[in-house]
Amino acid sequence: MEHLHVVAQGLISALGYDLASNVAAVKAGINSYQETNYVGPNHERYKAAFVPDEALPALEDTIATLPKLSERYKRLLQIAAPSVNNT
Repeated sequence: MEHLHVVAQGLISALGYDLASNVAAVKAGINSYQETNYVGPNHERYKAAFVPDEALPALEDTIATLPKLSERYKRLLQIAAPSVNNT
């Protein structure tokens, strides 16, 4: 059986920009859900919590300038970066 060793933790969400602030917000019962302009099949608005753009790290130029990388995928990479770069 192989073993997994966790050597670092990272997290970014609508509650905070690092693991410690997210944990503190959850423990305090804080949330940032709000109604969106997205409507579901039952014609009710979805609730969501978004990571603010200013909280996202910049992408490296080699990634940001890829011609076929949509803005949506760039945002996903920015959201994922703190979790994988926090070593």
